[in-house]
Amino acid sequence: MPRTRSQDTALHVPYARLWRDWLSPQRRLLYGAVCMALVAATSAGAYSKFIQTLMAALETGGTAVATWGPVGIICLTAVSGSALYLKETLTNQAVTGMETDMRKAMFRTLVGADLAQLQRDPPAALATHFSSDIRLAGRSVTSLLGAFTSIATFFVTIGFMLSIDAWLTGAMVAILALALIPVNIVGRRLRKLSKRTQIQIASMMSEVVEGLSGIRMARTYRLEEPMAESADRMFERLRGLQVKQNRWQARISPLMEILGGLAIAMLLFVV
Repeated sequence: MPRTRSQDTALHVPYARLWRDWLSPQRRLLYGAVCMALVAATSAGAYSKFIQTLMAALETGGTAVATWGPVGIICLTAVSGSALYLKETLTNQAVTGMETDMRKAMFRTLVGADLAQLQRDPPAALATHFSSDIRLAGRSVTSLLGAFTSIATFFVTIGFMLSIDAWLTGAMVAILALALIPVNIVGRRLRKLSKRTQIQIASMMSEVVEGLSGIRMARTYRLEEPMAESADRMFERLRGLQVKQNRWQARISPLMEILGGLAIAMLLFVV
């Protein structure tokens, strides 16, 4: 079922709030990280163009290529590596700054919260928000910037490749588009299994906490064995989901290997 306009708006609200409240103070670091990502993408794309120029110079038998060729390769790789290092450094600084601000604000909110509200949740449960929940938001930002770098590198490389051989580049893009179909199928299946696994893990945690909280009553009425059997079934359901998820994840590497071979074979056939 396609998403409605209201659903799309609801999905954008958390990201808009994340930027407005937490990432905006770190925008200089983020802008620097984006610039370094573009520099890394450009240098990576220019590398293929430089190799073509180098090969053409070697074919003509020019002696100067022995000097400027290695120097050019070292310069391009140094620029790319330095840009990637700065991108990662700036990203980590921005993310850690965001996480620190979120922890400060969360603690101040908890300190000023109503005592009855605080007593409803155990301290251990509240403490997890300072680690796992906030770290999850940080990983999301890091993943977004990583995805931006990959996408920018892809399009810049395609642009340089078009200047080298438009027909060959078009054939490669078409083959890549066809190869992405089975990858998307695997990805959708993995997302569904991951969602079901997370739901099962949440159910497991709830049942374990509930069982341990009522252990005194369970022993009074001798319900230890039924509780253990129920827990066994729950653990087995989780194991089954994890096994399915691992099997689908294990298919990614051989699938990419096979698709890479097919792409090269089709490319040779087309050429």
